[in-house]
Amino acid sequence: MDEIIALAVELGRKINAHERCVAFTSAARDVASDRDAQQILRDYQEHADRLAQLQERQQPIEPKDKQRMAELEGRIAGHSKLKTLMRTQADYLELMNRVQSAIDGGPQS
Repeated sequence: MDEIIALAVELGRKINAHERCVAFTSAARDVASDRDAQQILRDYQEHADRLAQLQERQQPIEPKDKQRMAELEGRIAGHSKLKTLMRTQADYLELMNRVQSAIDGGPQS
């Protein structure tokens, strides 16, 4: 068991040192220190939660709600730090999916 734990620790170190992980961590730090980016994310999450509640209650989503969501999505897409975060997050998730696939014994293309 100790050998498996040692291998897992080494894998964790290698993942943390990988360029995709480093880029994602850096982008997340940049967003965390940007008040504008944080406000955009809060506004988006609050509105997404509101729409989810409407759906749960089987209430209609009004055109103004759809427009607000489109506006918020546009603000996210137009913010350079958030755009970088989304790109680096996708790259990091691809890496982690490939690692998990390899652990599971599946294809590692």
